[in-house]
Amino acid sequence: MPHDANEGRIDMRPSTKDKKPERASERLARLEERLGGILQPVRPRREFINGVRQRIQIVQRPSVVNRLNFGQFIVVVLAGVISASFLMVMGTRLLLAAMAVLGLIKPAQRKPVRASS
Repeated sequence: MPHDANEGRIDMRPSTKDKKPERASERLARLEERLGGILQPVRPRREFINGVRQRIQIVQRPSVVNRLNFGQFIVVVLAGVISASFLMVMGTRLLLAAMAVLGLIKPAQRKPVRASS
């Protein structure tokens, strides 16, 4: 008897015999049912379990996340403070401009500056 190359394979394409297309949930249910009959759970070897356990417990810190020295720490803190201040000023200006556009506040009238000669 000749061996069929497609034997044991699951055809996920909709059947051309049916007039209505098969829904994805139905296809997934069929696939799950088929795999449930084919795949059987296995018990891993003790050596494998111990090896994985050791690799999980003995994790080295990535070299990118090294501790910062004091100078680097100060630079990072200063950059954060300056960035936060900048964002607060810009947010306040945005809020005031939006309130002026909505008519909730009147924009301040600027006096013309005279150039001294």
